[in-house]
Amino acid sequence: MTKFASSSDDSSSSQDNSDETSDTSDTTDTSDDESSEDVVFAKALLDDEDDVEIETLYKMEGIAVVGENEYPFRAKAEHEVETDETETELIFALWKDDANYIVIRQEIEIEGTEGQPDYEYEEKFHYYVVTDGQVTRDFFLEFENEDSELELEIIIDGLKYEVEYVEEDGKLYIDIKIDGDETYRFEKVVTVDEETNEVTVTYNYIA
Repeated sequence: MTKFASSSDDSSSSQDNSDETSDTSDTTDTSDDESSEDVVFAKALLDDEDDVEIETLYKMEGIAVVGENEYPFRAKAEHEVETDETETELIFALWKDDANYIVIRQEIEIEGTEGQPDYEYEEKFHYYVVTDGQVTRDFFLEFENEDSELELEIIIDGLKYEVEYVEEDGKLYIDIKIDGDETYRFEKVVTVDEETNEVTVTYNYIA
């Protein structure tokens, strides 16, 4: 069983000077100066009648108990809204020492209004494990939705998979390119059972 014991600060400030958690030195720095910093702030700026910016930052640190072992962890969540743009960043780090740790990072950017022509959505997710100073697991995902065009990129331990959704003649295809070489195409087929109305989705490989 994993248990988390954490602490946070509810003070407010107009500026945050801390480094990103993804840096190894940051994940192990527990100095008094860091803990005394303002870790939560909310700011609203009204530049004109149509431009409002709101920023929120939350940081937390503590101890995760896994069985009989204890591991320090640190987390940060930052959210920024400005008119029709939204940005969110989440970082989590858990470590045993300088040479053994885990980092998880997620970024989301949204512009415009969903369903409208100007809508854009981009999400990045990065997870990696360092063991004895070496990266032993590295997973990266990037998803984009722009003008109803969907693209997905996945990198697993250095091997890149690029996924693109293509619509042609009323049919939906998925093109998968591995490490920039040959592209594999799959057709999305949706069938409905006439008796149960159960929907089945399959992806058929097209040679």
